[in-house]
Formats: sequence, structure tokens, C-alpha cells
Amino acid sequence: MTLDLTDFHRRTNHTYASARRRTRGLDWANRPHPFKEYLDLPLIHLPSPRPAAPVLHSGQMTLEAVGHILHYSAGVTRVRQTDGEPFYFRAYACAGALYPIEVYVVAGELEDLTAGVYHYHPKHHALRPLRDGDYRGHLVAATAGDGAIAAAQVTIVLTGIYWRTMWKYEARGYRHLYWDSGMILANLFELTETMQVPARLVIGFVDERVDRLLGLDGRHEVSLELVPIGRGAAVEPSAAIIPVIDPEVQLSAREIEYPQALAAHNESRLRSPAEVEQWKLKQ
Repeated sequence: MTLDLTDFHRRTNHTYASARRRTRGLDWANRPHPFKEYLDLPLIHLPSPRPAAPVLHSGQMTLEAVGHILHYSAGVTRVRQTDGEPFYFRAYACAGALYPIEVYVVAGELEDLTAGVYHYHPKHHALRPLRDGDYRGHLVAATAGDGAIAAAQVTIVLTGIYWRTMWKYEARGYRHLYWDSGMILANLFELTETMQVPARLVIGFVDERVDRLLGLDGRHEVSLELVPIGRGAAVEPSAAIIPVIDPEVQLSAREIEYPQALAAHNESRLRSPAEVEQWKLKQ
């Protein structure tokens, strides 16, 4: 399905009338689970966050530094009881407090963290290992040799889960993925600036390669932004085939897809390093 993005943007805009129109009711029994879970994957608990940023010796990233950045950009900062159940507020403002953004870490070998691909669980302030080994070269290849990605000790990847926001906002929720991830990015860059660690935003990459690295299907959850952090010896690009990751636990009993939103994202996907290079030339 192809889509006129300008038309999609117009159709999902709020007007004075639409903002006051009665909307469909919410299916509370089918509300998406607010946390992404995996079966049979251990948790690597991060050091308890402290208000003061950790001191980095020679600018080298550590597990404590990674945990500090993750907690204060996207972690759980407050728990409140609502209707007898805990509600977990995060460090970033989010449309409807639905928190559709997931956070992943692609790390080289750190002093106290082995190289690998990890998913961040904000409720537990912990990492779940998805892949063992140094996969930074796959991000270098996906970004057509981006220098900041190649030299980064750690790259944080933000992704968006459609259903978690479209449960309430329907197709309009697509734009919320970027609003909400933008809030995390604002926190993240403020933190790295305070810690005097180099960080950069990278949004040009081969979507399918990054999705596959993280175990995403590109239909229910998609890669949005990459943030390379720290600086070390540059790694070479890698195009080696990597195995599929077992899927995570389903968010709710029934998920509704919005084809227009999927088509909107597909229209913006880059499909090869050559397309990434062409896109860079236009920026």
C-alpha cells in the first residue's frame, strides 16, 4: 500500500471540530501491557540511579554511566496506585502516558558489561541480553559507514510500538511515536552534555537491518532513532547474516492494525546503504 504522506498528515490532524467530537470508547480490558517482556531471558540489573552523574575516567563508558542515562531519559521515576494497581510514570512526557517507546543498547566491550545487544526494562531498571557479541558493525553498515556510529562505545536505539499508542489514538498515534521519542532524546542529550560525553542523533539508516538486529518485525514495532554515545576505536561495517530473535510476549489479547500508519512509515524507510547515502546528500 502506497500513501500520500501529506494527505495522511492532513487526515490525522486535529481541527477545532474534531477535538470536540465524541470519540469511540476505549477497550480497557484490551489495553496494551506497558512493558515489553521476553520469555526465558535473564535480567542484568543496573546500578541504582543516583542524582549525581557518574564520573567517567578518560571518557570511557561504564555500566553505571549507561544506567544513569537510561534511567533519567526513559526510566521509571514514580509509582502511583490507580484503581488498586500500580501505574509507572517515566522520566519523559508522553501522549496519554501510554509509553510506546522502547529502548535498546548496542554495546562494545565495556569495563563491566560484555559486548552485546540489550533491551532496557524500565520497571526493573535492568538490561535483557538479546545477542552476545559486538554487533556495532551491523549499525555501521546500516548507516552507510556513519563515523559517529563506528566510533561509539554504545549506541542507544529508540523504537516505537504502534499498538501501544494506537489503542487510544488510532492512526494519529503514528506521529506520537516521534513526539514521545523526542522527549526521550531531549533528556538523553541533556544528560550526555552534563556528563561531557559525545552523543549524536542519527536518523538515516537501513530500517530492515536495524529492525532485524533488535528482533523487530517492522510491522508491530519499528526502529526510529539511533544515538551513538562515547568515542573509541572505530569498528568496521559488518553485513554478516544474523539469526532471528524469538518474539516477545504479546502486548494484549487483540491488536488492531492501522494500514495507513504502516504505509506512512514504509514510505519513509531506507532500503539500502546506497539509499542512505543519497538521503544524506539531500540533508
